[in-house]
Amino acid sequence: METIHLISLGCPKNLVDSERMLGLLERSGYALTEEAEEADVVIVNTCGFIAPAKEESLSVIFEAARLKEEGRCRALIVAGCLSQRYGDTLRRELPEADAILGLSDVERIVAHCDRLLGHRRSKGFTAECAAEKGQVKAAVEKSGVGSSQPLPFSATSAVSAVKTKGFSSLPSEAICSNGARHLLTPKHSAYLRIADGCDNHCSYCAIPLIRGPYRSRPEAALIAEARALCEQGVRELNLIAQDTTRYGEDLYGEPRLSGLIDALSKLDDLCWIRLLYTHPAHFSQDLIGCIARNEKVCRYVDLPIQHISDPLLRAMNRKVTGDDIRNLMQRLRSGVPGIALRTSLIVGFPGETDAHFEELLDFVAEARFERLGAFTYSREEDTPAFAFDDQVPEEVKRERLDRLMMLQQEITAERHESLIGTRVQVLVDRPGDQAPIRWVGRAAWDAPDVDGQVLITQGDALPGDFVSVAITDADAYDLWGTIESEKV
Repeated sequence: METIHLISLGCPKNLVDSERMLGLLERSGYALTEEAEEADVVIVNTCGFIAPAKEESLSVIFEAARLKEEGRCRALIVAGCLSQRYGDTLRRELPEADAILGLSDVERIVAHCDRLLGHRRSKGFTAECAAEKGQVKAAVEKSGVGSSQPLPFSATSAVSAVKTKGFSSLPSEAICSNGARHLLTPKHSAYLRIADGCDNHCSYCAIPLIRGPYRSRPEAALIAEARALCEQGVRELNLIAQDTTRYGEDLYGEPRLSGLIDALSKLDDLCWIRLLYTHPAHFSQDLIGCIARNEKVCRYVDLPIQHISDPLLRAMNRKVTGDDIRNLMQRLRSGVPGIALRTSLIVGFPGETDAHFEELLDFVAEARFERLGAFTYSREEDTPAFAFDDQVPEEVKRERLDRLMMLQQEITAERHESLIGTRVQVLVDRPGDQAPIRWVGRAAWDAPDVDGQVLITQGDALPGDFVSVAITDADAYDLWGTIESEKV
């Protein structure tokens, strides 16, 4: 039996593509291995969003290529956003790669592996895939999408529109309909991608060039996927898209994220629903009310604002002002008491002056985000900001980033210190890997991989358990505590 090793780079949205490819390969009879040296086929699912991500992708590709010379690897496949964006260049300059696949090739990964290894896929598997797509179509039709509207899972209308802009392919939306995903997350936590692509056209962002226009997945297909994930043991769903707040606009003529959340909350085995990648320009009062009334929705919102200075927000094409952001944050904090707000910021955007940056620092000190990530501006070709005047020197960007993160560390450390002596509900993720840490988990205000952790030093649990933890210590990143009781 041939073996597959997949390296997944980039964001959770890319991770879902990786899980889908692995699920299809596993179901078709391939064995999956965590050791690249043991694989007949190595797949690198790349990120091509910003310069550091592209550099990391190329480094991993070259390392994987070495396995063809020194190991048992018979084929190297490069997939994902980097190959979608730079496919022609990679085909010319990466002879080590046996296939350069765009995003639409996720659904055809079995055929590509078969071709490279000299196999022919059985009719049985082809029929099974066709049956799965039929199930998705039936679920979509049942959901009430009009028959005159092209079904989103085929992406027919989207492909036609995008080809005129230079796209040769788009990812299929017949994704994860009946459990054909091999989760790369802990089995109790998963991402649910509710849409793909983006229509916001921020001036610094290449995502519309890579993933095309915004395309929501039908609610019925999402509920079917979520139910299948819960049957596999998932208790936490993290909703993702390039902009989750626009969910449903393209399908139903209006945002439907609140309705989707309400429907998901009816799944008995689901305990936490987490909202990621929201946009401040599209965050409605209705959505705030949905979060407030629904006990299964984590009191946590990922709200990337990028900056607070009006001139920079206009240059970024963010469609909000600094006052809009402040007003939204006030409505979130008053409408959902105890909510944790996470944001992302860009420093060193073209035209950012010392005064603009000081305004940002003052705002962060005032806003006291519970969680914050920041990045230096990456100058991406084919985006409007690439040609902007007043590009900021790299050393200035790095100095500003350091100052911003030092400020946020102080804010987070103070908040964590205030939690000592309290009790918090924690989802246990995994055993600790060294004493005295017995278990590692997360509170509701911590998203997987990007936020802090709760390090548990005493008590019995299993991954996927919800437990009450008494917080005994803290630092700028993590909380420490002991288990008091398990939630039934």
